[in-house]
Amino acid sequence: MITTVLVLPSPPALLAPRSVHDPVAELRRACAVAVSTLPEERPVVVLAAPLSQANAARGVTEPLGHRVAATLLGGTPFEPRLALPCAAAALLEVSEPTTLVVMADGSARRDERAPGHLHPDAVPFDERIEAALRSGDAETLAALDPEVAEELWCEGVGGLRALGEVARGHGVVGHVSYADAPYGVAWWVARWDLTRRDLP
Repeated sequence: MITTVLVLPSPPALLAPRSVHDPVAELRRACAVAVSTLPEERPVVVLAAPLSQANAARGVTEPLGHRVAATLLGGTPFEPRLALPCAAAALLEVSEPTTLVVMADGSARRDERAPGHLHPDAVPFDERIEAALRSGDAETLAALDPEVAEELWCEGVGGLRALGEVARGHGVVGHVSYADAPYGVAWWVARWDLTRRDLP
């Protein structure tokens, strides 16, 4: 069963720094602190968006989220699973206490600097996600609209929806340690601890 969840972003800048100046130093520190608190000696499963067509055309073989997760987790081994509709069903079948790491950015259309430029619905969409992460609202995450997410360039929606489905019916203790959009893309570092599963 999934007992601990981290939500981490996956910008390429979180890969090993290539210069003295780290453009995401604050975010990197928040991720490092969050990872350092994970329970030891438990299996780790990572959900990330599938490999993009653009990266596949360039010969990249591993999704960005998995590469960023490997950097953030250091030497911790993990089992990667793509954030597809079957992911939640597979995770619900996990029997031993397991940590789930969801690699998920918010909208990339928050302002004119953003990769997808400004969209008026981007900030409200991200605010709904952040409120759900803070309050442990699994139902809201599970109900995120993938078509709206696609329009808003929110590639992390598959993992967030899967998290909502996995956590549905559980008690959730949620904490968001980082929430910002310094480059027009919403990033969060959040932790959920799942407790009981409510009986029907």
